[in-house]
Amino acid sequence: TGKLARAIGDKLRRNGRHTLLIIDEAQNLRDEAVDELRHYLDEYGCGIALLGNEDVQNRWGRATPKEGYGQLHRRIGPRLRKLRPDPADIEQYLDAWGVENDELRKLLRVIGRKAGALGQISETMKMAQIIAGGFGVAIGADHIRAAWENRGGEQV
Repeated sequence: TGKLARAIGDKLRRNGRHTLLIIDEAQNLRDEAVDELRHYLDEYGCGIALLGNEDVQNRWGRATPKEGYGQLHRRIGPRLRKLRPDPADIEQYLDAWGVENDELRKLLRVIGRKAGALGQISETMKMAQIIAGGFGVAIGADHIRAAWENRGGEQV
């Protein structure tokens, strides 16, 4: 909406040039919406990072632009294709969740290397908290396994 665009523009103006506008789940954007992002790049000199699944790379990360996408394509700088998080990212994420138990960390590392990565850890931890909370106990390995399998994952 116009109100949202103005609010984003105001924030970018306050932060100054060299600000990074991060768009997560960019695979859900219509092409027209991505084209509108050019305004922020041109007007405020900000960088724009489109994060998402493989579809983001397929739609906008190609070496050769699709017909009619020249203006957008010439503004695309470095492309980073990262299908899995670095092990250090997983460790920091587990630290943020307060997971100290080595067995739990090992299970969650396996889950974090699957498609969906850190989001899989987060959703599995939320479900494990519910399961463990129902028994009035702290999260254990069995709760992690049950949560993961309940969410449709294979045995870990």
